Amino acid sequence: MGWNELPGWSADRSAEAWPALLRGCERAPPAWVTLCAEARLTTPSDDATTRAWLMQRLQAYRVETLDGSSEGLITGYYEPLIDASRVRRGAFQVPLYSPPADLNTRKPYWTRCQPRRPRCADARSPMSRTRWTRWCCRSRARAGCA
Repeated sequence: MGWNELPGWSADRSAEAWPALLRGCERAPPAWVTLCAEARLTTPSDDATTRAWLMQRLQAYRVETLDGSSEGLITGYYEPLIDASRVRRGAFQVPLYSPPADLNTRKPYWTRCQPRRPRCADARSPMSRTRWTRWCCRSRARAGCA
């Protein structure tokens, strides 16, 4: 697919994505090492320059369902940076749980609220505390958490 076939591509504020590209290059996969080296040496002056740089080096792809439809939902993930401690101390009072070993089996798991409830905080928990953090979701009440 051509870049100009992307809806809104020519009007997008591409320069705003440059810091995210550089941040992603901090832990670049092997296929991106050369591209990231070039990106570090470049400072696009505006959206058009950024778009031109990206269009020269990357390929746009169309994502479709098996029946050829381009309508759907794509979910993206990010890797948060959280200050944590291996031991409970000082400001680090909130447990940070590791993912369950069988998470990829697609069986249902607790919501983000459930592990904090007393009935779930027992030895049968499939999640184990690995770190303590000072970060805590402040919107528990809005999410229906007790």
